[in-house]
Amino acid sequence: MEVTPADYDKYLKSVYKATKFEKPRNFLGLDKSLPPDEMKKLLLAQMKVTDADLKRLADKRAEVVRRELAKQVDPARLFIVAPKLSAEGIEGKGRTTRVDLSLD
Repeated sequence: MEVTPADYDKYLKSVYKATKFEKPRNFLGLDKSLPPDEMKKLLLAQMKVTDADLKRLADKRAEVVRRELAKQVDPARLFIVAPKLSAEGIEGKGRTTRVDLSLD
């Protein structure tokens, strides 16, 4: 499914209206009409991402990779280990948001 820029703005506005937080108001006290970039900034500032959210995301990504690799490798040889949610212990100059694959 592809979201057009017009659809994106429509859905962004809908989410902005539905989300409960202190929004900028006009002189009448009503929610102020904002451009899409401003709405997006305010919504992102309100988002709370927990370690549980990050773990679920890592698990889902790992499962997708395992499923794709299983098409070419015997699934009995594929294992998923618990994700690391911090950069602790990562050596090298690469990005800390990465996947570690090993062949044993």
